[in-house]
Amino acid sequence: MHWTANAINTYMTEYNLEKQLRSQVADEVYNLIYFFDEHLGHLIFFSSLHAMISLWTIFHTSWTLSSPCRHSTASRLHCSLVWFEFLLPIAAGGACGVVHAIAFIEGSSKWLGLSLSGAQIVAVISMFLLERDKRPIDIVRNCEVLRFTAALGLSIFVANGLYSLAFPNGETPSEMGGWWCIVNPSRFEYCNNGASDVL
Repeated sequence: MHWTANAINTYMTEYNLEKQLRSQVADEVYNLIYFFDEHLGHLIFFSSLHAMISLWTIFHTSWTLSSPCRHSTASRLHCSLVWFEFLLPIAAGGACGVVHAIAFIEGSSKWLGLSLSGAQIVAVISMFLLERDKRPIDIVRNCEVLRFTAALGLSIFVANGLYSLAFPNGETPSEMGGWWCIVNPSRFEYCNNGASDVL
Protein backbone atom coordinates (compact mmCIF):
# COMPACT_ATOMS: atom_id res chain seq x y z
CA MET A 1 0.00 0.00 0.00
CA HIS A 2 2.61 2.54 1.08
CA TRP A 3 5.06 1.96 -1.76
CA THR A 4 2.37 1.98 -4.45
CA ALA A 5 0.68 5.13 -3.19
CA ASN A 6 4.06 6.79 -2.65
CA ALA A 7 5.13 6.06 -6.21
CA ILE A 8 1.92 7.56 -7.60
CA ASN A 9 2.08 10.58 -5.31
CA THR A 10 5.74 11.30 -6.03
CA TYR A 11 5.27 10.89 -9.78
CA MET A 12 2.43 13.38 -9.77
CA THR A 13 4.01 16.00 -7.53
CA GLU A 14 7.80 15.79 -8.00
CA TYR A 15 8.44 14.47 -11.52
CA ASN A 16 7.27 15.57 -14.98
CA LEU A 17 6.06 18.82 -13.48
CA GLU A 18 5.61 20.35 -16.90
CA LYS A 19 2.70 17.96 -17.47
CA GLN A 20 0.86 19.37 -14.44
CA LEU A 21 -0.35 15.88 -13.49
CA ARG A 22 -1.47 16.96 -10.03
CA SER A 23 -3.85 19.55 -11.45
CA GLN A 24 -5.49 16.86 -13.59
CA VAL A 25 -6.48 14.78 -10.55
CA ALA A 26 -9.51 15.64 -8.45
CA ASP A 27 -8.70 16.73 -4.90
CA GLU A 28 -10.77 13.87 -3.45
CA VAL A 29 -8.72 11.31 -5.38
CA TYR A 30 -5.39 12.92 -4.50
CA ASN A 31 -6.33 13.16 -0.82
CA LEU A 32 -7.10 9.43 -0.81
CA ILE A 33 -3.75 8.62 -2.44
CA TYR A 34 -1.98 10.87 0.08
CA PHE A 35 -3.81 9.19 2.97
CA PHE A 36 -2.77 5.71 1.79
CA ASP A 37 0.79 6.94 1.21
CA GLU A 38 1.67 9.09 4.18
CA HIS A 39 -0.82 8.18 6.90
CA LEU A 40 -2.26 4.67 6.81
CA GLY A 41 0.70 3.31 4.83
CA HIS A 42 3.21 4.72 7.30
CA LEU A 43 1.22 3.54 10.30
CA ILE A 44 1.02 -0.06 9.04
CA PHE A 45 4.54 -0.30 7.64
CA PHE A 46 6.59 1.46 10.29
CA SER A 47 4.59 0.24 13.30
CA SER A 48 5.08 -3.36 12.18
CA LEU A 49 8.77 -2.84 11.43
CA HIS A 50 9.56 -1.09 14.71
CA ALA A 51 7.54 -3.61 16.71
CA MET A 52 9.67 -6.37 15.18
CA ILE A 53 12.89 -4.49 15.98
CA SER A 54 11.77 -3.88 19.57
CA LEU A 55 10.94 -7.55 20.12
CA TRP A 56 14.17 -8.57 18.42
CA THR A 57 16.10 -6.34 20.80
CA ILE A 58 14.32 -7.40 23.99
CA PHE A 59 14.61 -11.14 23.35
CA HIS A 60 18.02 -11.17 21.70
CA THR A 61 20.37 -13.24 23.86
CA SER A 62 22.72 -14.90 21.38
CA TRP A 63 25.88 -13.14 22.51
CA THR A 64 28.80 -13.86 24.81
CA LEU A 65 31.08 -11.81 27.01
CA SER A 66 34.26 -12.70 25.16
CA SER A 67 36.34 -10.00 23.51
CA PRO A 68 39.44 -11.12 21.56
CA CYS A 69 40.95 -7.62 21.66
CA ARG A 70 41.45 -7.84 25.41
CA HIS A 71 44.22 -10.41 24.86
CA SER A 72 47.72 -9.12 24.17
CA THR A 73 48.28 -11.82 21.55
CA ALA A 74 45.45 -10.52 19.33
CA SER A 75 46.72 -9.17 16.01
CA ARG A 76 46.23 -5.51 15.10
CA LEU A 77 44.10 -6.54 12.12
CA HIS A 78 41.93 -8.68 14.36
CA CYS A 79 41.42 -5.76 16.74
CA SER A 80 40.53 -3.50 13.82
CA LEU A 81 37.90 -5.97 12.72
CA VAL A 82 36.51 -6.05 16.26
CA TRP A 83 36.16 -2.26 16.24
CA PHE A 84 34.53 -2.41 12.81
CA GLU A 85 32.10 -5.00 14.13
CA PHE A 86 31.37 -2.76 17.12
CA LEU A 87 30.74 0.40 15.08
CA LEU A 88 28.89 -1.13 12.13
CA PRO A 89 25.55 -1.69 13.96
CA ILE A 90 25.73 1.88 15.31
CA ALA A 91 26.31 3.32 11.83
CA ALA A 92 23.58 1.13 10.33
CA GLY A 93 21.09 2.03 13.05
CA GLY A 94 21.88 5.73 12.72
CA ALA A 95 21.44 5.69 8.95
CA CYS A 96 18.21 3.71 9.28
CA GLY A 97 16.90 6.18 11.85
CA VAL A 98 17.63 9.19 9.62
CA VAL A 99 15.86 7.55 6.66
CA HIS A 100 12.85 6.75 8.85
CA ALA A 101 12.81 10.29 10.25
CA ILE A 102 12.71 11.63 6.69
CA ALA A 103 9.70 9.43 5.96
CA PHE A 104 7.91 10.60 9.11
CA ILE A 105 8.64 14.25 8.32
CA GLU A 106 7.43 13.90 4.75
CA GLY A 107 4.22 12.24 5.92
CA SER A 108 3.51 14.92 8.54
CA SER A 109 3.63 12.11 11.10
CA LYS A 110 6.53 13.12 13.33
CA TRP A 111 4.39 12.05 16.29
CA LEU A 112 4.50 8.48 14.94
CA GLY A 113 8.25 8.64 14.49
CA LEU A 114 8.85 9.97 17.99
CA SER A 115 6.51 7.35 19.45
CA LEU A 116 8.28 4.49 17.68
CA SER A 117 11.64 5.98 18.57
CA GLY A 118 10.57 6.00 22.20
CA ALA A 119 9.59 2.34 21.85
CA GLN A 120 13.13 1.52 20.70
CA ILE A 121 14.62 3.30 23.71
CA VAL A 122 12.26 1.35 25.99
CA ALA A 123 13.42 -1.87 24.30
CA VAL A 124 17.05 -0.94 24.97
CA ILE A 125 16.31 -0.21 28.62
CA SER A 126 14.44 -3.52 28.84
CA MET A 127 17.54 -5.31 27.59
CA PHE A 128 19.59 -3.85 30.46
CA LEU A 129 16.89 -4.86 32.95
CA LEU A 130 16.66 -8.40 31.61
CA GLU A 131 20.45 -8.75 31.70
CA ARG A 132 21.01 -6.88 34.98
CA ASP A 133 23.30 -9.63 36.24
CA LYS A 134 25.85 -8.47 33.64
CA ARG A 135 27.80 -5.23 33.54
CA PRO A 136 26.19 -2.56 31.29
CA ILE A 137 29.48 -1.98 29.47
CA ASP A 138 29.67 -5.68 28.63
CA ILE A 139 26.13 -5.63 27.27
CA VAL A 140 26.87 -2.62 25.06
CA ARG A 141 30.16 -4.04 23.88
CA ASN A 142 28.88 -7.50 23.02
CA CYS A 143 25.26 -6.99 21.92
CA GLU A 144 25.16 -5.67 18.37
CA VAL A 145 21.35 -5.65 18.31
CA LEU A 146 21.26 -3.27 21.27
CA ARG A 147 23.74 -0.91 19.60
CA PHE A 148 21.70 -0.91 16.39
CA THR A 149 18.40 -0.25 18.17
CA ALA A 150 19.82 2.48 20.41
CA ALA A 151 21.30 4.28 17.40
CA LEU A 152 18.03 3.88 15.50
CA GLY A 153 15.92 5.38 18.27
CA LEU A 154 18.28 8.23 19.08
CA SER A 155 18.86 9.21 15.45
CA ILE A 156 15.11 9.57 14.84
CA PHE A 157 14.92 11.98 17.79
CA VAL A 158 17.97 13.94 16.65
CA ALA A 159 16.92 14.12 12.98
CA ASN A 160 13.44 15.33 13.91
CA GLY A 161 14.93 17.93 16.23
CA LEU A 162 17.36 19.24 13.62
CA TYR A 163 14.63 19.47 10.99
CA SER A 164 12.37 21.33 13.40
CA LEU A 165 15.16 23.82 14.09
CA ALA A 166 15.80 24.31 10.37
CA PHE A 167 12.09 24.60 9.49
CA PRO A 168 10.28 25.82 12.62
CA ASN A 169 7.01 26.35 10.72
CA GLY A 170 6.79 22.64 10.09
CA GLU A 171 6.76 22.69 6.29
CA THR A 172 7.12 19.28 4.68
CA PRO A 173 9.53 18.79 1.77
CA SER A 174 6.59 18.31 -0.62
CA GLU A 175 5.24 21.71 0.37
CA MET A 176 8.59 23.21 -0.61
CA GLY A 177 8.75 21.40 -3.95
CA GLY A 178 10.33 18.11 -2.89
CA TRP A 179 13.56 16.98 -1.23
CA TRP A 180 15.63 18.20 -4.17
CA CYS A 181 14.51 21.74 -3.38
CA ILE A 182 16.03 21.37 0.08
CA VAL A 183 19.24 19.65 -1.01
CA ASN A 184 19.94 21.66 -4.17
CA PRO A 185 17.32 24.35 -4.82
CA SER A 186 19.32 26.10 -7.54
CA ARG A 187 19.13 23.02 -9.75
CA PHE A 188 15.40 23.29 -10.40
CA GLU A 189 13.52 26.41 -11.46
CA TYR A 190 10.31 25.41 -9.68
CA CYS A 191 12.07 25.34 -6.30
CA ASN A 192 12.14 29.10 -6.15
CA ASN A 193 8.39 29.29 -6.65
CA GLY A 194 7.41 26.81 -3.96
CA ALA A 195 5.30 23.71 -4.32
CA SER A 196 2.03 25.60 -4.25
CA ASP A 197 2.91 27.40 -7.48
CA VAL A 198 4.09 24.21 -9.13
CA LEU A 199 1.12 22.09 -8.16
